[in-house]
Parts: sequence; structure tokens; C-alpha cells
Amino acid sequence: EPLLLAEHAPVAVTPNRAAGARLLLEKHGCDFLIMDDGFQSARIHIDYALVVVDARYGVGNGHVIPGGPLRADIVDQLVFTSALLKMGEGLAADAVVRQAARAGRPIFEAR
Repeated sequence: EPLLLAEHAPVAVTPNRAAGARLLLEKHGCDFLIMDDGFQSARIHIDYALVVVDARYGVGNGHVIPGGPLRADIVDQLVFTSALLKMGEGLAADAVVRQAARAGRPIFEAR
């Protein structure tokens, strides 16, 4: 996946996310960074946090690792979220969309 992304933008793959972010900012002068699992990086200041949910698959079974695909409970993570982006068409993301709306987060949709 990083190799595919690197065809379009600078990419850093490192166990130290803060060092990777610093490298991208210093070497490439990036205006913003897109991070996978960005909430897991407490040492990086987050200006805007977008949670992306696939409308066909939602958040899987809704359970946290090792019982499911989530690193943390989605409702707890919505506290740190600026907005939610629902990708595609389907009903699987509807529960998360409702939770984000209840948390007062803007909801965006894309195809």
C-alpha cells in the first residue's frame, strides 16, 4: 500500500510516527499529513481528524482487536474526531454515522 501511495505523494513508513511526520514536513514541505490509525500517535498534534468508514463494510463486527478490526472503541474515538466521511453506498456504516451525529460531528459522503 505505501508503494502505491508513493506514486502520488511523499510517504513515510516508520515505527516512530513523530519522526516520520518530521521527515515529511522538513524534506518535502508538506502542508498536511494523512495518517492511517492517527489516533494511535499521542506525540503528534492533530489539527483535524477525519474518520473514514466504508458504507458497505462499516467497522466490521464493531469489536476491538483481537476480537475485531478496531484498535479502540469507535464511540470513544468519536470524541477525538473532527468529522466522519462515509465512503460509497450501503447500510453497514449507518450505526457509526448515527453515533457521529449524536456526538455532534459533521457527516460527509463520497462515492
